[in-house]
Amino acid sequence: MVSNLDGLITDNCPAVWAHSRPPSNMLGIAEDLTNEVQQALEDDCQGRHGDQNEELQGLAQEFFRWLPRVGTQGYNEKTAYGPIQAVFVYVAHFVQHRFQRPRVEAKSYRLILPFDQTNFVMHGADDATRPDIAICSRPIDTVVEHQPNACYQDTFLIVEVKRADHFGGVVDQLGGYDLHLLRNQCDVRYPIGLTICGT
Repeated sequence: MVSNLDGLITDNCPAVWAHSRPPSNMLGIAEDLTNEVQQALEDDCQGRHGDQNEELQGLAQEFFRWLPRVGTQGYNEKTAYGPIQAVFVYVAHFVQHRFQRPRVEAKSYRLILPFDQTNFVMHGADDATRPDIAICSRPIDTVVEHQPNACYQDTFLIVEVKRADHFGGVVDQLGGYDLHLLRNQCDVRYPIGLTICGT
């Protein structure tokens, strides 16, 4: 029985990958966008853009101010929530700018944005677990800001932050959150989770 199941899973892997992988042009776009965002984060943090966009500079600086505090005495996980959310908002600005340019087919592109609440019991849960950060998916023309009304029905991914490197425990925790997500979104095939350990 187990060997038969193992064979079915192995045979199914190529079909799942073929269905879920992004089109080849998306890989190039993702690589370009990653390089662009990385350079812009460094420039905004060091003020190289002048006063070009104070909001983006503020987001970048919030993240970089947080990094030296990681692991210091008196530091706790909750201090990481804002800077991590800031990175999502920062990247969303770049994605929106790129795919709202003229002649770009933008309707299939989406933004991922953080909900405004953190470390809270989300609507749609059947227990008192508290995800650290919840992220939602929005149309490309959405105003780039923290989103209201977090719930499992509208969540794209969960971010779990841990000070220690307890990866196994965090994966178990994310699995519990993903069960809530699957119960609330019957059309989701692959729930996504992000762990940030050793913070």
